[in-house]
Amino acid sequence: MSLLISIALTLLAIPAGFYISWLTRDEIIEGRIWFKFISVLFLILGLILVLINKEISGLTSFSISIMSSVSYYKSFDKKWTKK
Repeated sequence: MSLLISIALTLLAIPAGFYISWLTRDEIIEGRIWFKFISVLFLILGLILVLINKEISGLTSFSISIMSSVSYYKSFDKKWTKK
């Protein structure tokens, strides 16, 4: 049961990613390459941590990866990035 709660909390990273990208609309275009780097890095780190039975740390890494992925994809949206 606690795994389902952890996964549900991890999925809350999606709206958190939208909120963070909305707050930093003017900076996400410049940081596009870093968002991609962080997404891949924390995805790999999350997979490694889950495989060595560090589930909470792995799910936290997945959350960071999801938030930075949302910011990366929203950086290409012209309506989102203009003020």
